[in-house]
Amino acid sequence: MGDMIHTGDGAARLEQVVLNMPEARFYFSGEGETAAESLRAFIGEEELSLVSMKRFSDTGEGVCYYVLLDISASISESEFTGIKEALADFSEGLAAQDRMVFITFGEQVQTVLEEGGEALQGGGGREEILGLQNTDQKTLLFEAVDRMAEMADADTARDSMRRVAFVITDGEDIARGKATRQEAEQTLKESGIPVYGFTVSGAGKEATDAFGEFSRASGGTLTILEPGEAAQGLAAVKDDLLSSWEAVFEADSNRVTNGMVNVSLEFSDTGEKKQTEAMQNRWQADGEAPVILEAAVEGEKQLRVTFSEAVTGAQAAEHYELVPIASDGQSLIPVYASAQEGGMEAVLTFDTLPAGEYELRCVGLKDVSMEENEMDSSVSVLVEGETEETAAEQVASAAPPGFPAAAAAAGALIVVLAVVLLLFRKKKAQKRDGDRRTGRDGAAPEGTGSSRDAASEEAGAETVGVGLQPNRRVKVEHRQLEELTVHFQAKGQKEEITVVVQKSMIVGRSAACELSFDDPALSRQHFALQIENGGLWIRNLSQSGFTLLNGVKLQEKAVRLNSGDWISAGQLQLRIRF
Repeated sequence: MGDMIHTGDGAARLEQVVLNMPEARFYFSGEGETAAESLRAFIGEEELSLVSMKRFSDTGEGVCYYVLLDISASISESEFTGIKEALADFSEGLAAQDRMVFITFGEQVQTVLEEGGEALQGGGGREEILGLQNTDQKTLLFEAVDRMAEMADADTARDSMRRVAFVITDGEDIARGKATRQEAEQTLKESGIPVYGFTVSGAGKEATDAFGEFSRASGGTLTILEPGEAAQGLAAVKDDLLSSWEAVFEADSNRVTNGMVNVSLEFSDTGEKKQTEAMQNRWQADGEAPVILEAAVEGEKQLRVTFSEAVTGAQAAEHYELVPIASDGQSLIPVYASAQEGGMEAVLTFDTLPAGEYELRCVGLKDVSMEENEMDSSVSVLVEGETEETAAEQVASAAPPGFPAAAAAAGALIVVLAVVLLLFRKKKAQKRDGDRRTGRDGAAPEGTGSSRDAASEEAGAETVGVGLQPNRRVKVEHRQLEELTVHFQAKGQKEEITVVVQKSMIVGRSAACELSFDDPALSRQHFALQIENGGLWIRNLSQSGFTLLNGVKLQEKAVRLNSGDWISAGQLQLRIRF
């Protein structure tokens, strides 16, 4: 911070970055006008959204000035008297919304006054400032910087004023104490306070150069006070502060790291970029829970859900429930939920999605904030199509004029009975087909492998209960998907469970899973198997539990399986073979 960067109209310097998440304030100076659309700001890799950009003098905000004055005898008495008078005049010229904290350092570090601008305008600090004497033989500058940083931390918790330091010294301590200087520079970086240094004209070159480096490293500048011109020097720096730019940006979340983070400001019209570090340990309270904005039907079995803000846990299907509004039908739980962690959308896949009016309820999701506000929201969903009720109404309305209502109702009943009979026959045919594929004893007959017969191809996308223990549901879809025959063997059991994985498969406690087990320790959707890059992969889906692969806990990423691996989930221990 403090190096020179360039805008389109002239030189500029990034002076200060203040983070109070999700808000980020960037202060930079420049002679020319800077277009707001040319600015881009980042915290790490996250790009921030621009809220406003103004000259600081146009914001109506105040400045807290920490004035640190060297009272050692190394400054001549005449120069010291001129500096005191200039500081007294400076204090009386502050705006009502400003504030001053006056600290002296010599053999001791003392806080002389803390006053608001309104009190100082009436001369509230003049007597204390003019009464100072420079007779000390030591200069505890770095201890004064520590005192200022401690006070600034306490003040920051109370208000969000811009804070700057005016340090007036001959710079001898900075030239000699390199180790303590580095510590002071780190303290300033963590506090986010730039130092605007002032030194007397008689200071040595080495001291002046060291003080200049110290000031610029924090984002400030160095001014040499010529005899009799201290007031002009102070006023010039103050004017520069008021004419600097304040660009306010906003992040997506108020989350903090409680440490230093990389921040950067880019001028896209010139390609110039400035990077620095800022402390990220303050945030603004977020008491607003996320809600569902919309749930739109996609295809025959999917809903795309949009949230009001980024959420966590959206990829867990147990957080969703689709409840019929106009009937006593059963609620629907998605068999799979696809979402990016920390995203604003989720795609829910259901086993079936019949036509009708529903209420989508969502509980348990949390927003990406320090408070982790939990969602408890619902939204209406209309799945268009023909329901059984509308089919019966169409039969009745198609009756000829004068046709008795009872006869029309009887006709509708016949239609319903015909549908039931058709479904019954179809289910029996599917059961016979399932018996042929798996065998009466539960073992897969020779030659079946991963192939499907013509009846399966004609049946289209359907879910069939296989009837073995534990419960199994094999999804047979009329799609050209990569398939793999997988055998599971529970620990201590001789019989294997054979299923065909078509691209992916969910395993869990829910009967809607392709492979389900009556294990109360399992999550509704506990883990997923997926075929990718020519191999079989496993991914943990459980939020409340975990999945072990050969005794090692799975993390967020999918892991490639080998035939013979052991999978542990809930109370189950399964050996997989494929």
